[in-house]
Amino acid sequence: MAPALGSALMAEVARGTTGDRPLARTLYAIAAKRFTGEFTLTAAAGEYRIAWHDGAIVAAAAPVGETLVDRAAAVFGAGDGTFVLDSDATLRPQPDGPVDVRRVIFAGLVTYADAAALERDTAPVAQQPFAPTPHGMAALDRFGFAPADQPWLRRIVEEPGPLADLLDADPTADHRRVRAIVAALLATDAVAPAGASPAGAAPESATADPHADLRALVTAKADAIARGADHFELLGIARDATAEQIRAAYFALAKQIHPDRVRQLGAADLAAAAGKVFARANEAFAVLGDDAKRAEYVAQLAAGGPAAEDAMLRVFEAEEKFRLGEMALKRGHYQQALADFDKAVELNPDEGEHHAMAAYARFMDAADKAAVFPQVARQFRRAIALAPNNANVFYFRGKVAKEVGDLDGAMYCFQRALALDKAHEPAFRERKALAERLAATQAADSPRRERARRGLLGALRR
Repeated sequence: MAPALGSALMAEVARGTTGDRPLARTLYAIAAKRFTGEFTLTAAAGEYRIAWHDGAIVAAAAPVGETLVDRAAAVFGAGDGTFVLDSDATLRPQPDGPVDVRRVIFAGLVTYADAAALERDTAPVAQQPFAPTPHGMAALDRFGFAPADQPWLRRIVEEPGPLADLLDADPTADHRRVRAIVAALLATDAVAPAGASPAGAAPESATADPHADLRALVTAKADAIARGADHFELLGIARDATAEQIRAAYFALAKQIHPDRVRQLGAADLAAAAGKVFARANEAFAVLGDDAKRAEYVAQLAAGGPAAEDAMLRVFEAEEKFRLGEMALKRGHYQQALADFDKAVELNPDEGEHHAMAAYARFMDAADKAAVFPQVARQFRRAIALAPNNANVFYFRGKVAKEVGDLDGAMYCFQRALALDKAHEPAFRERKALAERLAATQAADSPRRERARRGLLGALRR
């Protein structure tokens, strides 16, 4: 059973003190979990707040600092205190965000952390050799290192050893800054003691996945959809966002997960999930980008209360049923797939893809396909009306059209699916096979047609 989302919308996720572990490790762990919410640290120096969205820092409030990075980094100068991690963010996303946590960590360590904290954070490698992790160097550009830091970074890569050796190599250097560099790399698993595995989960996996960032984004957005995220959350914007902010957020997301980009990157395993997220992002923009539709949508959200919570639960459960249906369909268990898809439709009748998959499973499960076809066709029409930009809806409609011998209709559907998602491999294969079949049929019919044409000419001459 899905969790009670109403209680999770504004809930304390974790609580601790800055003495429990290095603050940099805490912040990095929050980012690695793709957290959305707010971190609040209360210390003698005041209150420091950092807002997160999908693991990125989007806002910060602190007694000092002019930019988002400065305000977030100031937390490293707060001293000992207690922090609370809350799933609800009260700070609005700020225009100079989002920023990567690595940049904030390095800025905080180099600007605000005291010498004792830096020595404590680098103690594990003070006398023990350390070296870059397999994935660590791929993220160096995210720390905001200065040109003057590059020689130290090259030495870390080319001459692995303990921190003491690194410092001894140049006694006149700014050793505090060198410690800050090493502390930032160590806290984010970019380096590790020789023979040790990174202690914390990292946004980039140790397998050096070249598509780690894209995978994390698609996964986070797919999970958000599964739990019933509204259009604002999906696009990562506040409910009072301006039209320009909505447009910018949509295009920023669409640019990253567009099927063409996924295909060009060679991330074939992400194509299906990215396509679904892309389709939902299009739907979100279609609503929020239209003033009248947005007003109606906001009014629905504002209704709130138990009804809203129940609706979110139903959407969550519908997605779970839909996933089960997909699994059953892949195994050829059409009856089970139909039951799951029908339940998904019942729980969330406004999701076009649910209708399309239910219609396809119904057709494949039927012993008498001609008898069930009218019902299947009606449900596909409903699916297309609800999700006109979903490539899967047209793909499965094309599969049914091909089964009943409507080859022209099938070709239209496959072409439409590819127009919406050029990386849709199943639609590409179906269109290619169908084109070859149509070409062969046309070639076989050519002699018969020529004989008929000559016969007609002869009759006319007579």
